[in-house]
Parts: sequence; C-alpha cells; structure tokens
Amino acid sequence: MNEMSIRHDVESWAGNVISQWERKMDALGIGETGKLLGSFQQHVYWASMGDLDRITFLFEYYGKFVEWGVGGRVNIDNRDTLIAAGRTKRRKKPWMTPVFFAEVDKLCEMLARSMQRQVATMIVKKAVEHNRIDDSTMRI
Repeated sequence: MNEMSIRHDVESWAGNVISQWERKMDALGIGETGKLLGSFQQHVYWASMGDLDRITFLFEYYGKFVEWGVGGRVNIDNRDTLIAAGRTKRRKKPWMTPVFFAEVDKLCEMLARSMQRQVATMIVKKAVEHNRIDDSTMRI
C-alpha cells in the first residue's frame, strides 16, 4: 500500500465513521431537528513526513448527553432512579461510543496490514542492496 492509498483509506475511514453514526442515530430515533447530524465534521492531519498524525471528529456537545440519557434535571447520578420511579422518559441512546470503538478496531487492522507490507518491502530492498538475495526471485 503506498502513501496515497493510505491517505485515501484513512480519509474514507473517517467519513465512514460519520456515516455509521448517522445510521445508528436513525435506528435509535435521534436527530429529528437535524442539528446534531449537521454538526458532524472530521479532519485527518498528516505529519510533515507523510505519517498519520491524528484524526479528529467534531459534533455538538449535547450529542454526548443524548448518548448518556441525561439533560435538564436528569443527571448521570439520578438517571436510573428517575427511570425506575417513572419520572423521566430519558434513556441511554448509545449512538457514538460503540460505533466509534468498532471503527477504531477496523482502522487499526487496516494500518497494521499497511505497515506489514511496507516493512516486508523495506527488508527485501535492503537485502537486495546488500547482495543478500537475488531480487529476480523475490515477490511481495
């Protein structure tokens, strides 16, 4: 996998995270106003040598409250008590965290495969440079 392919794959992965969040929100009945959905942004940052530096996701902060099932007089400490007493209709709606960690696992696998290929290529090139192997018979 070359550098441009990695860039494309990481950018696609980040866009897919947002698509997965949108699908999960739809399945949970979140986002009637569209304000939270409209706030989603992703940015991929690359270091000067072309290495992946970081990936950031931005959205309205209240999206976390929706996930946790809190807001107004309902907080994380009293939510379950209020639910049990029938005094709130707020419920956890895990639209973000499960999706995010599942997608991070996929990104890790993708980057690991890419790095394996790069390391194997580097080893063969170095071996050929030092006349340790015949490059006409090596395939990666």
